Amino acid sequence: MNHILTTRLNLFPCDIGIIEAIQEGNAHFAHKIGANVPGNWTEYGIEPIIFVKNKLIKHPEEALWWGWMGVHRAEKSLVVNGGFKGAPSGEGIVEIGYEVAPTYRNLGVATEFVNALIELAFSDKQVKKITAHTLAEENASVRVLKKCGFEFIQSLHDPEDGEIWQWAKNR
Repeated sequence: MNHILTTRLNLFPCDIGIIEAIQEGNAHFAHKIGANVPGNWTEYGIEPIIFVKNKLIKHPEEALWWGWMGVHRAEKSLVVNGGFKGAPSGEGIVEIGYEVAPTYRNLGVATEFVNALIELAFSDKQVKKITAHTLAEENASVRVLKKCGFEFIQSLHDPEDGEIWQWAKNR
């Protein structure tokens, strides 16, 4: 398994075995990763994770371009998850997304996680740009993206979320 170590985090890809452990419940998931899994570790439920599982079944070679989990090493607790929304496009673009467990917000965990994924993405010469989308408001995600060097691109309309902001970081 490919791991990325940052100052405080151990990041690992969310492979099919991890996803199956998630499907079996937090206790099984915690045992699989050797860390505490807070009951509220995701606000989005497991549907996006099942989506990733289906993508990995069809395209196992894209494992590094989907889900990543981050365990706080000192506290042995799952604190962040996210990743990319697939492999680089033909234009060399990947989109990043992430969420942080509520008790670890505003502690720099998201910034650490996003910076590690930026480094991972740009280690592939094919990647020219990383994009992200946020709600159209100044919030924690916007602050993280700005700290990580993303620039505001435009405001867009999303059929589910309404107005959203698009961000990008070029190589």
